[in-house]
Amino acid sequence: MYYSEKEARRLVVKAGLDLIKNNLIARTWGNISCRIAEDEFVITPSGRAYETLKEEDLPIVKISDMSYVGPYKPSGEKGIHANAYKQKPECNFIIHTHQNYATCLSMPGVNQKIVKVVEYALPSTSFLMNKFIKAMNKYPNDNVFVLARHGAIAMSNSYESTFDLLTKLENDAKSFYDKNHFDHNEKIISKPYLDDYAQMMGFKKTNPYEDKEAVEFLIHKNTLAANASKKPIAMGLFDVLLQHTVYKLKYSKLKNK
Repeated sequence: MYYSEKEARRLVVKAGLDLIKNNLIARTWGNISCRIAEDEFVITPSGRAYETLKEEDLPIVKISDMSYVGPYKPSGEKGIHANAYKQKPECNFIIHTHQNYATCLSMPGVNQKIVKVVEYALPSTSFLMNKFIKAMNKYPNDNVFVLARHGAIAMSNSYESTFDLLTKLENDAKSFYDKNHFDHNEKIISKPYLDDYAQMMGFKKTNPYEDKEAVEFLIHKNTLAANASKKPIAMGLFDVLLQHTVYKLKYSKLKNK
């Protein structure tokens, strides 16, 4: 049974506010959708703040061809949502977050038994969508994944159960990190500089014994990103452009393969 369009719009807006309240997202990052028919879902618009998002702002996207209607352009990750709904007919709600501890689980060299990890690709690209589809095909019974260096995504038949999956994931990931149980099978690992402003700027090779430092760095930068959401929009934009430029210059020779 699908949600009514009215209820779906209400729950998507509510989900955005709940994610901020529980520190699972910052600024306009991440995306939320709810299925309203066999071939349709509503989704958060691209670049809109959750605090000011209104129910009527949500575009409706067709699962079959990803066309949409509405006053605003849908999230750039609409393809991930569409394919998840296509592959999982029982799924009615999807949330993609940028939560701190769960993202740490995607670091190479870290024990990843807690959650399945989708290989890295630039956000909002067909490459990421295809890697997500590949992960779903490989693990058809899983409803929670971590997008490497890019947060988590969960899907279920209701808003409540989807949100619970993400909350449990973050708690499990934090417990895992606190116990410092890392898997150092690789001699050289990638140390991601994932501060959501510059998540696509590359990575740096480091010694595997610096795992803890890498995780702490990641959490620290994501915390700064979350705090930055309290800044004026102009200042936040300056932060984004500055970090983007610095990371691009610093890691331009270290392309992600």
